[in-house]
Amino acid sequence: CDRCVEACPAGVLHRGEEVFSLDEGCLGCGRCAAACPMGALRIDGFSIGLPAAARGHAVAVDCRKVPPEISTERAVRVPCLGGLAVSDLLALRLVAGRRTVVLHDRGWCAQCPAGAGVSHPLETALSTARAWLAETGVPARLLPRLERRPLPPAVRPSGSPAAPHAMSAPRRAFLKRLTGGLGTALSEAVAPEAAAARAADPRPAREPVRSFERERRLGLLRRLAANYGGRVPAELFPVLEVDASCRNHQLCVTLCPTGALRAYTAKETRGIAFDAAACIACGQCLSACPERAISLLPQRANHPPRQPSRLTHHEARGCAQCGREFYDRSDEVLCLGCRRAQDFAKTAFDTLFFSETAREES
Repeated sequence: CDRCVEACPAGVLHRGEEVFSLDEGCLGCGRCAAACPMGALRIDGFSIGLPAAARGHAVAVDCRKVPPEISTERAVRVPCLGGLAVSDLLALRLVAGRRTVVLHDRGWCAQCPAGAGVSHPLETALSTARAWLAETGVPARLLPRLERRPLPPAVRPSGSPAAPHAMSAPRRAFLKRLTGGLGTALSEAVAPEAAAARAADPRPAREPVRSFERERRLGLLRRLAANYGGRVPAELFPVLEVDASCRNHQLCVTLCPTGALRAYTAKETRGIAFDAAACIACGQCLSACPERAISLLPQRANHPPRQPSRLTHHEARGCAQCGREFYDRSDEVLCLGCRRAQDFAKTAFDTLFFSETAREES
């Protein structure tokens, strides 16, 4: 996906046909990593480790651009607050215990290159984290909050948010990590011949890639719900529906980056199973389906599903033309390969004879 590219405030991260590229001028702000739904990116300086603050004191989070001598004592200092992912905010809440979590707004973000002109780049992630934490039972007084503590513009350094701790790995190593982490999760074009083969043998063409960000979110929310007596938000578990126009191409299974969609076989039946806990709602299955048979909906139930559900059921039958076993709708008598050959022959016949007749009449 392009979420990291879209999140880069400096515009130096680009996705090509096969690899990512990073121009000079990376700020090290971490906005790309915070936006990645797979948790495939890591930028130095964002490991959440609480300092030895006194018991009962609030946990403060400050931008590393704030000079240490005027920053809050024992504050957690990160290159940019906009580089904190939702899971980072959940982790802060969990490890803070009974202490409050206060994120400082110094009034510099709109003028900072990493701020991209917004009042504060953390607002969206913070709003999401607060809503989810409230559902887990965290009391309002313990929800992390953004507190405005402005500082004079004169004390703001002109360097990048990561200074003085730039990324430890050089640019080439960063790109290698980026392309290595996401390369197997990127969709590849599916040729018609490959689609026919997958319809006959629906095993995944490659192993899915785990979404570490999603796993981290769910793990943290489950622990918080157990601690505070609430529940894991149902909205984290999308609902996928497949209507009767599904032809069992299995392209959605092939392109699902996390394995949320899986092919299953049960006796004389094959179909698609869906694990909402692994779904990152990327929408690749929707765009891959030739019949547009898939709908992605928000969770409607109060309790998220515990087990994968079977979305489609296709019984085995023999092709009336070639005799090969195939799985499709009950009204189909030809396998995918024979249907395509038949359509091609009809198109060729119409092109050859009808176009010739039209030319003679003219």
